[in-house]
Amino acid sequence: MPLGDYIVRVLPGCTTWTRVETPARPELLVAIEEAREAMVTAMREANVARPEQEPLTPKELEAYKAFFKVMGGPVVFRGASMYDIIDAGIKVLRAGSAR
Repeated sequence: MPLGDYIVRVLPGCTTWTRVETPARPELLVAIEEAREAMVTAMREANVARPEQEPLTPKELEAYKAFFKVMGGPVVFRGASMYDIIDAGIKVLRAGSAR
């Protein structure tokens, strides 16, 4: 058999093989995008700024509210984004699927 990817079926009294030029590429690309969104959602939900300990004391609650008031709402820390981190893994999957 020439080098490449194949689908092989073995049935009673019969074996067939079919060469596949781009094995499962469309399905893989859809799965990659679904995985990206699931990972981003999970990371976003896991990284919501919230107190580690609840209930807060009145002093802690006052400081917490003051912090968000001064910051103007939710705080975004700079660095690699969730998409940057996830895309690094997806880049490897895409490179492997483009053989």
